[in-house]
Amino acid sequence: MKKRKAYSSKAAAEAKRSDSAQQQKQEEEQKKKPTSKLGPKALPGSDRGCDSEDENEGFGNWLRSTDGVAYMRLFVVANSLLVFMTMSWSHVWQVVDILRDAVGL
Repeated sequence: MKKRKAYSSKAAAEAKRSDSAQQQKQEEEQKKKPTSKLGPKALPGSDRGCDSEDENEGFGNWLRSTDGVAYMRLFVVANSLLVFMTMSWSHVWQVVDILRDAVGL
């Protein structure tokens, strides 16, 4: 049977203090690091992240909001429909002409 090392309460308290001191140091370092809502590699080549004042003004700030994302989704859907109709417009009229001839209008 193995014997366990006996720790004095003084040594245990010292170990606890050093662990909590290291944890506090790590938390302070994390607070000092710049964070970004879009992640650390959101802007390639930029060390300051997306939280700087000059990048969060005007349109960019609005676009990152929930309204901006919703309107961007609407724009993408509407633009896709517009491109589809533009590309297929001549074929649509050919089908309409064929249907008119078949029905006899």
